[in-house]
Amino acid sequence: MTQKSVLIVDDNEYWCQLLAELLHDEFKVVQAFSRMEALAKLWQEIPKFHAAVIDVRLVDTDLKDKSGLDLIPWLNTRGEYTSSIVITALNNTSIMREAFINSDISDFLIKGLEFNNNEFRQAVREAVRKAEDIRRADQEINLKEELNQPLLIFDRKKFYKKFLEAFNEDELVELGFRLDIRIGNLGGTTFKNKVINLIEYCERRNILHKLVRECFKARPNTDWI
Repeated sequence: MTQKSVLIVDDNEYWCQLLAELLHDEFKVVQAFSRMEALAKLWQEIPKFHAAVIDVRLVDTDLKDKSGLDLIPWLNTRGEYTSSIVITALNNTSIMREAFINSDISDFLIKGLEFNNNEFRQAVREAVRKAEDIRRADQEINLKEELNQPLLIFDRKKFYKKFLEAFNEDELVELGFRLDIRIGNLGGTTFKNKVINLIEYCERRNILHKLVRECFKARPNTDWI
């Protein structure tokens, strides 16, 4: 079985080495000490990394306006899904909020005296598991498309019920944002009606597979299809 791979991105050599040592018994670990080096590693790794641990404050002399969060969109630009964990020495709620709202991350960890090695390992395991679940879902969706089978071959009522159980109205709006859909424009006065309208809209636009993928990303342990 191919060993799962994890990319550690931190311009602090001590922390980069420490995090790598905590994982090397379980995973193939690759280190990068700058944003540019991380981008190079991302393109070199085949198959893609299952997870990336990225420090928020990456100091690049030629990219002073960039942060570690700017790396996250690059993780999934070429196929297989990669989970991301953000790590920082800054216990700053605004940074945490930005990371969760604007980036698709699995976890946010704080460096320092309270840093827990076991919690870090578990966070990486869960991120890798999430990547595996989403990759399997993508394979199933792609297979159905190759066979020219409609994605609605799965139980539509089951999907609708799971959706209602998994998300609230605020999360529905965020999900729509990720799909570039304004939920308010779809109509519906109740949460249930808005969910129905979203599913029907995705069916008409032939992007139902994208909705299912986003559901897997947000709730990878749910049996969506």
